[in-house]
Amino acid sequence: MKIKSWSVTYLFYLGAIWMVFASIQYIIQRSPALIQEKAVEHRWWYDLVIRLHILGGLLAMLTGPSQFNKSYREKNLSKHRFWGHVYFFAVLAGGLSGLAISPYGEGGVPGKMGMTVLSSLWLSTAILALSHIHNKEMQHHKFWMFINFGFTFSAVTFRSILLLSGFFSLEYKTVYGYAIWVSWIINLIIACSLNRCWKDAGKYLKIASNKNM
Repeated sequence: MKIKSWSVTYLFYLGAIWMVFASIQYIIQRSPALIQEKAVEHRWWYDLVIRLHILGGLLAMLTGPSQFNKSYREKNLSKHRFWGHVYFFAVLAGGLSGLAISPYGEGGVPGKMGMTVLSSLWLSTAILALSHIHNKEMQHHKFWMFINFGFTFSAVTFRSILLLSGFFSLEYKTVYGYAIWVSWIINLIIACSLNRCWKDAGKYLKIASNKNM
């Protein structure tokens, strides 16, 4: 199954809009309760970086879906390039700030480790995608963009898992730590299934490792 119709694009947009409403309290409030609980020495620094992380993620989710729609992409190539670069810088902002705040994350060690790994994967796959398109390697670019947007959209999967856990009265902090891992692993599987990339994954990973040598 490949992403060809606007229906899947709209589904991505619905998830992105939901995240906007779910995250708005952390942006407009001076210091939300969740931020106040953090044992951070310089509060202003954490307030700034977590907002950068949220805004970067939201911008990536809002600019990403149309990039995968073939009909839109072919008819609006210049816009595709422009919004592709906007998407990249949004991921850069969200990923770097995610690494910065990961030591203060919820969910104990699993949560902090999960945030660090996810942010690292989010950044590295975006850099690989950008590198390949600058070298006019379209298939490689497409492969890494599917993977990268899976990491971008893991915020929606993550919040969905937390929402479902509330119905079963599970402990929030325990679920939080493992939900980070589950969210990006699920999305990675879905991204590869949509792109039929399992058979090519070894080839692209080998090329990526050669580029880093």
